[in-house]
Amino acid sequence: MAKIYKISSVDYEFLIRVLDDSSMNYSDKEWETIDKFWSDWVSHPLANNNKHHNRGFNPKDGYDYVDSIEELIPPQLTEKDKELLRAEINKHLIKI
Repeated sequence: MAKIYKISSVDYEFLIRVLDDSSMNYSDKEWETIDKFWSDWVSHPLANNNKHHNRGFNPKDGYDYVDSIEELIPPQLTEKDKELLRAEINKHLIKI
């Protein structure tokens, strides 16, 4: 099945900046899980790594392809932080 949206992996990498210091009330363990989730989408050291391919990364154009914006939202975030991130992702998400 073809994906519905794409976002530049570089754009996605910097979207976490929308979460300000007041949002960062996560424990070290929670932040470690959030960071791992985030890194899985933005770190493509081998470009053809199966893990990234399965998540929708295309090494030919540098875009992450998804069916839903929710695939890009770390589930450990609070609802407030998820809303902030969704709004920012929507600015960069391209419907295909």
